[in-house]
Amino acid sequence: MNITRLITIGILILSISSCIPSIHGIVNDENRMTDDRILGTWTYEDGITQAALPVFFEQTLPGNSRQELAYTFERALNIITGKQDAKSKTSWEGVTRSSIPEDSGEVITIEELPYYILTHREIIEGKLVVSQHKVEMTKINQHVLLDFLPMPSQGIFDGRFATSYVLAHTFAKIQFEDGDLLIQPVDAEHIEKLLSQKRIRLKHERRNDEEIILTASTTELREFLDNYSDDPGLFESSDRLHPVQ
Repeated sequence: MNITRLITIGILILSISSCIPSIHGIVNDENRMTDDRILGTWTYEDGITQAALPVFFEQTLPGNSRQELAYTFERALNIITGKQDAKSKTSWEGVTRSSIPEDSGEVITIEELPYYILTHREIIEGKLVVSQHKVEMTKINQHVLLDFLPMPSQGIFDGRFATSYVLAHTFAKIQFEDGDLLIQPVDAEHIEKLLSQKRIRLKHERRNDEEIILTASTTELREFLDNYSDDPGLFESSDRLHPVQ
């Protein structure tokens, strides 16, 4: 199967606002950064308080129209558990401490990794919907940007049709202001406008002649964001999130 067919069959993207999906990310080893001010749980002022619920917990809540969000950012870790003798050790790569089963044994070593794991919670029609994403951070033209990549649910890439799924990156600009976290996703409609007016040349494919999927390389994406990061239309209006105490 070629890449276009794979995208057509299935593409998983982060569902915050109308982000435009990209096959490639904007972060590599040379420009990756961290800022641990992002750690913790963030929500809107009237957001959900179920931040401590287990990842796959589902609960019916009063009212069918509530749609509330919470973002929990944790540093990704490599953890070795078990017993001190080598035969009993188990390695957990790119996980959070809370995702390791309690019966996995004694924690022997913990190594912090230079990226984050986001647990995103959203209540839709009374149901708590939870997803997880690998989040990398970088700086382009003095702006701090996040690169989101969904972490597939257990088993989604197993079986005969595993190659039908292609994970896609989405991007957002962030700022820290007065103790709050401001997130501005890249505006898909604005990029569509720039492309249709031929004001930019950015490699892409169209699915069903409508949805744009970026296929530009990491270098090309960074060059585009460097040139247009000060364009007021490139990012959507800020979502202001408050830390959950």
